[in-house]
Amino acid sequence: MKRRQQLFIKGSKEAVQSVLTAMGKNLPKGWEREKEFEEMLQESMPGQWLPPVCYVCTRQGQREAALVSLSETQESDGVGVLNIAPIDMEEMNNTQYNTVLMDFFNQVVKPAASNQPVDVLLSSDEYDMAQSLGAKVLALLEAFSSQCDKDTGPIQHEDHQRWLGFLIATHRERADLQPDLLSSWLIDEGKWPAEMANDLAVEYEFARSLLEAYDEALGGAAAS
Repeated sequence: MKRRQQLFIKGSKEAVQSVLTAMGKNLPKGWEREKEFEEMLQESMPGQWLPPVCYVCTRQGQREAALVSLSETQESDGVGVLNIAPIDMEEMNNTQYNTVLMDFFNQVVKPAASNQPVDVLLSSDEYDMAQSLGAKVLALLEAFSSQCDKDTGPIQHEDHQRWLGFLIATHRERADLQPDLLSSWLIDEGKWPAEMANDLAVEYEFARSLLEAYDEALGGAAAS
C-alpha cells in the first residue's frame, strides 16, 4: 500500500537553523516562502525549539499545488514536514502528496543541507498493512470494508458490529496502525469516499485512546 512519506531534518539547533536559512535564501523556481500562514502557525504553536516555517509550491506561476509546513519534531532534535495542504483542490491523495514532498526534498532541502552537519531522513512510500496488523486483524478490516455501505458508514447493526470487532482487535493485538494510514487504506484499497474514510479514522483514534485509558484505569483499580 502507498502511504504518505515523512521528511525530517535532524541535528543541532544551530545546524538545522542554518539549513532553514539556506532554504529561504536559495529557493528555486516553483517555490515561495509563505510568510502570512507562517505567522499564523507560529502563533498557534508557541515555544517551539525552532519556529515553524512554510513554503508554497507553485506550478507555472500558479499557486495551485500545496502549502508545505515544517515544525519541530516531538523529540526536539530537528524539524519535520508537519503537513502538505492542498490549495486549489479539496483532497490530496498519497501520490500527489508524495510528489510535492519529493520535489520539496530534491529542489529545496537537499541543496541547502548538502554541506551542513545534519541528517535528512525520508521515509518509504510503501506500507505493509498485513505486517502491521497481522493477518487476522487485516481480515476483519477487509470484511468490514467490503460489506459495509460506503455512503452511510457503519450505521446498520451488522456493519457496526464488524467495525467494533475490528477496533477491539487492533487494541487487543496492540496493532501499530496510525489513523492517517487507516484512512489511506480505506480510500486506496477499500475505495471509500475520503470524507467517510477520514471520519472512520477519527473514530478509530478515539476508540484506541478510550480502550487504552480503560485498561490503565482497570489496572490502577486492581492494584489498589
